Amino acid sequence: MNTSIRSALSVIAAFVLPAVVSAQSGVVKQVKLSNFDLQSSALVSATGTELSSTQYHSPVYWFPVKVPSTVLTGLVANHIYPDPYQGLNNMLIPDASDQFNKEYNLEQYSHLPNDPNPWKKPYWYRTTFKVPAADKGRRFQLIFKGINYRAAVWLNGKQIADSTQMAGMFAEHNLDVSGAVKAGAENALAVKIYPLDYPGYPAKEQLKALGPFYENGGPTGDIGKNVTMLCSSGWDWIPPVRDRNMGIWQPVFLRTSGAVTIGRPKLVTDLPNLPDTGTAKLSLNLTLTNNTTVTHGGKLTISIKPENFAGTPVLFSQPIVIPVGEEKAVELNADKISQLIIYQPKLWWPNGYGKANLYRIRMQYTEGNTVSDDTTFVFGIRKVASKAETTANGFVRRKFYVNGREVHLVGGAWVPDMMVNRDSARYDYEMHLCRNANVNLVRIWGGGVTEPDAFWNAADKYGQMVWSDFWITGDTQGEFKGSPDWPLEGNVFIKNVESTIYRIRNHPSLLVWTGGNEGHAVKSYMM
Repeated sequence: MNTSIRSALSVIAAFVLPAVVSAQSGVVKQVKLSNFDLQSSALVSATGTELSSTQYHSPVYWFPVKVPSTVLTGLVANHIYPDPYQGLNNMLIPDASDQFNKEYNLEQYSHLPNDPNPWKKPYWYRTTFKVPAADKGRRFQLIFKGINYRAAVWLNGKQIADSTQMAGMFAEHNLDVSGAVKAGAENALAVKIYPLDYPGYPAKEQLKALGPFYENGGPTGDIGKNVTMLCSSGWDWIPPVRDRNMGIWQPVFLRTSGAVTIGRPKLVTDLPNLPDTGTAKLSLNLTLTNNTTVTHGGKLTISIKPENFAGTPVLFSQPIVIPVGEEKAVELNADKISQLIIYQPKLWWPNGYGKANLYRIRMQYTEGNTVSDDTTFVFGIRKVASKAETTANGFVRRKFYVNGREVHLVGGAWVPDMMVNRDSARYDYEMHLCRNANVNLVRIWGGGVTEPDAFWNAADKYGQMVWSDFWITGDTQGEFKGSPDWPLEGNVFIKNVESTIYRIRNHPSLLVWTGGNEGHAVKSYMM
């Protein structure tokens, strides 16, 4: 953990996406699954096996939703509940806390018969999709970029994952479904979403304009028992989110590739001759996994080219053999590969210090004319550093440097949308506003969420450095209230931290990450 956090200061890249590549044999592609149907398990007695059959016919109506969508977002879109962004509509929606519902008589608004709290039982998301017959024999992965709070998954009658495997709001889940996908036919996917383990008890509702300062995270801060968006139980700037944002809050993809897959790329740059920035050295670490029972021998081809400026591309290949069932670590660096030395690089600079120049790297593993896997992402060449110093009056302050130059941090805290409803267009617009306001630092507050990939892509584009807290605050983890022993499940917290590091560590906008806001997680989790 500590090693990963320290190494973040020299990592530079952006969101990983597979390229869609046609070759003589094999296609690598990633298809977003968006059209789902939603219904409460209180009204659906069928099992996951039954729901993940293309022959399933429901005796009750299911609500059409566009994923990503929380449960409440989907129900609001279907006019079951009023828009909580407007006026006092939030007081016409039941809360996840039974006690809170009784105090404000919100039980009367439950849309479920005989269930005064509509958020207590799991919800089902269901969809069907076709897979081309030409993809038979390829490898398939279901990628869940983010669920809340637990999930179990079935595909074509087979259970793929359970709620112990998929837990916490911030972990990405990559599920091998090669043995369940039916190429050339319709496929059925059923996802059971469980509510937060501990929904939290909100503070007194803010029903008066210009009223007093209310308790953040509720009077006991017990939302902190979970690994989730802590402010969903209410804060001084946000009312309680009634379902606590349970649902599939980030996209779902079906990824098709070959026998050998590329994983966990980590791209690091160094400017070894600072303050001279005329030479950059790159290093690239990744894994190649052989998912079959035969040895595969092919070549890994790397290309690097400018993304938002004109320049000369770089291309090189290396033969690599991956034995049966092995995950092979590949390390490429400038000391051994001359193409990873970039002379006169176009550097990524934060807003106000220069242009946010970006490159694109592409990693492709092929065997003959067959493309097995193909991944590309945007990155920026930059090096960041930090040091603490004691001032004359005894205070300790920390300075930050980008490309050898001290930078003055100008910005503020970033909080999530109430129902995590930002999309890529909104992220781009808001980051554009930050740039125009001469902001160069956006701090992701620990009571919120580690934002989706679209946020980071926009931050990279507009030269916005990001200070990223993990999901701890003093209001829920014992600094002011709550408990320093929360969150309760260390394994869930650690898995979510590790997954988040893998997802965001390569963005040039990432300046630093910290253990939380006004507090820290259980110390044993961080060892």
